[in-house]
Amino acid sequence: MKEETLEEQHEDVYVLELDVWNIYDDGSNPEETTSGINEALKWAQEQGYSTVKVPNGVYTIQAKEPYDPAGRINMVSHMTLLLEDEVIIQKEENGYERYELLYIGPLVENVTIQGGTFVGDRNNHDYSNKDHEHSPGTHESGYGILMEGAKNVTVANVKAEQFTGDGLAVGGKATIIGQFQESDFEFGAFNEQGEKVEDETQIRTKNWLNLDHEVLDTERTIQLARPKGLLNDKFAHLYFYDHEGVFLHRERNHELNWSLTEVPEEANYVHIVFEQEELTTFSVELYVKTISENIRIYDSEFAYNRRQGITVGGVDGIEIYQNILHNMNGIAPQSGIDVEAGFFPNHDVVIRENDFHSNAAYDLILFDGRNAVVEQNYFGSIGAVGLAISPPFSEAVIQRNVFDGSSIHASHYADFYQNRMYNSMALFTGPEILIDGFELENSQLVFNSYTPYGITGKNIKMTHEQEGQGLVINGEPILLQDVTIIGEGELRNVSGNVRDGSIFERLSVLGYNGYYGIDLPRGKYVDCQFEAGTSGDGEIYFNLDGRYQFEHCSITTNGRAIVIDHPQSELMIRNSDLVIKGDGEAIKVHSANKIAVESNRIEAKALTREVSLIEILPTSEVSETDVFLLGNHLISNMKTPGIDISREAFESQSVDISNNQYTNTYIYMRESDE
Repeated sequence: MKEETLEEQHEDVYVLELDVWNIYDDGSNPEETTSGINEALKWAQEQGYSTVKVPNGVYTIQAKEPYDPAGRINMVSHMTLLLEDEVIIQKEENGYERYELLYIGPLVENVTIQGGTFVGDRNNHDYSNKDHEHSPGTHESGYGILMEGAKNVTVANVKAEQFTGDGLAVGGKATIIGQFQESDFEFGAFNEQGEKVEDETQIRTKNWLNLDHEVLDTERTIQLARPKGLLNDKFAHLYFYDHEGVFLHRERNHELNWSLTEVPEEANYVHIVFEQEELTTFSVELYVKTISENIRIYDSEFAYNRRQGITVGGVDGIEIYQNILHNMNGIAPQSGIDVEAGFFPNHDVVIRENDFHSNAAYDLILFDGRNAVVEQNYFGSIGAVGLAISPPFSEAVIQRNVFDGSSIHASHYADFYQNRMYNSMALFTGPEILIDGFELENSQLVFNSYTPYGITGKNIKMTHEQEGQGLVINGEPILLQDVTIIGEGELRNVSGNVRDGSIFERLSVLGYNGYYGIDLPRGKYVDCQFEAGTSGDGEIYFNLDGRYQFEHCSITTNGRAIVIDHPQSELMIRNSDLVIKGDGEAIKVHSANKIAVESNRIEAKALTREVSLIEILPTSEVSETDVFLLGNHLISNMKTPGIDISREAFESQSVDISNNQYTNTYIYMRESDE
């Protein structure tokens, strides 16, 4: 018996004895090595050891058909696998699309994997075969460490590299136990006592589903999934009964494709109810699903894997922190971490203090799930997407991260706090996006909200000197507060074609490129400041239909300040200061629907020639423009027209020019043929 040959061990730690278990530490004999390690783990668990320590060496795990337990290390519960620093666990070269090096399966709990290097067969893998005729042939499912429905697992101080798929993956397991279609349902519902009642607004199963399935002997959570054709494919109500038909429990608002409902211990049958008034053609499936819970991965390195470093594919609570993830490349998505379950729920994900670099396409993907905190990470894969948040993911908090050469693409339901970006681009689409505290250097910030006021941005600072960088606003209107843009980039610092209604409070654009000027988006500007750099005039263009409104703003340019040219545009400037430091008009109107300039100070104290401070050209479009020039103070260092308008327009009922103060300026009324 093996008990008689074992050397004396520490009370809780079993140091793996290679000869006893026929294990080879020179990379040879993978079949014997794999079998020996698995036998030793089971034996150590039975003997009450809490740790199996693997001595330095190279251990090769044999390749077998996918899902074959003989082709992997199978962890047992309540056990630490402690690998010495120079331990290498490597996969035997193979041609399978799927394999695992170390597996932690359903119902395995309280496990720690610590130390060592896990190595895949990427460089010598045979990619020419398929596992079966329906498999994709992509060879992207070779895993270093795979968890499926495991609980309370810690992975620390490991390295996982060169796998055909992922260095580590955390997910779940699913078994289908029921398939339903419209013929299985009738109109009606159940009352609180589980009794059938008439109800034309709901449909229920005609017969209950028998829960006598072997998988339910050990795994007790179920989920309705993959609905097709249901009018209400969001929620269902479940009614559980014992073997005699006695009602046990009602689970209301079971969310399809998301909820995991615990089956009561005594339950043998279940009825299903949907709230819909028509019995349409549909189908839906019932699964037993188990996801991983309470996972920690830290102080580890994931590198040179084809698909990604870590996949989070079905989890309730995971922390990934203080890891290095780099050089993922080969097959999409090529990401450091991909939070993407598809068929399982992902929630309560924490990703913090990790170092991402040199990944081909992405550093971090939040593809689907709910509730994530991403904080204090370094996203340094130059030219890649540092963070992508896709529409199926919601309720993410992104804070105190650094994006160095990597971009942000965020769709919705996310809050960003105190992040920094260098030499890249951030794109936000909304809805329900909040950015509070964002410093960008030589980077572009793009807002393209899909819903009105779906994005709020505040406390944003941008500095740049490079071409193509700046603030771009498109889509539906947004709210921006306390935004400062500094620097003379090579193109326009601000531009966009956002729809009417945006609100800009305390937007400061300082030292912008005067040659290209600014193409300001439509919206209301309050307490804003615009100051051109030393080159060019610094013109601000309004060439779209819609309303441009300025309250308590300051505009300083080297020459011409404002140019408006669209027959359906409206410009309103009130209680603001316009300062011209060279030769040029303060306001030049080519065409507009309405011009209201009221209670402003308009100053040009460095003119070298006669220039009209407000010039309204006599075009056919302007002749029908409503013009209100009221209570302004127009100041010049030399005698020059303060207001330049055609006599015909001046005498029309749509023009009101009154109560203005003129210092070295005057009203000039040009004749129609001038």
